[in-house]
Amino acid sequence: MTNEEKKEPKILEDCYKSAEHENVIWVCDGAANVGQIGQAVGVLLTNLDKGRMCCTVAVAAGSKRHLDIAERAKRNIVINGVRP
Repeated sequence: MTNEEKKEPKILEDCYKSAEHENVIWVCDGAANVGQIGQAVGVLLTNLDKGRMCCTVAVAAGSKRHLDIAERAKRNIVINGVRP
């Protein structure tokens, strides 16, 4: 891959500020291969400007800020990284 083909990482606006205008992608990376696949899909969707990723662990921990992001999101997309 040449330098011209490399893409710079996308720097995203703070999700708290942009939540009501974005699809928020909640990804559980899990410790299994399906979790890592889910995480890769979340990154892909973010890079395609289909939404932006946010932290599921913070929601599970009861973070008011992250619960507020979920409430204000245009749409919540959840990708479960746990084996059935």
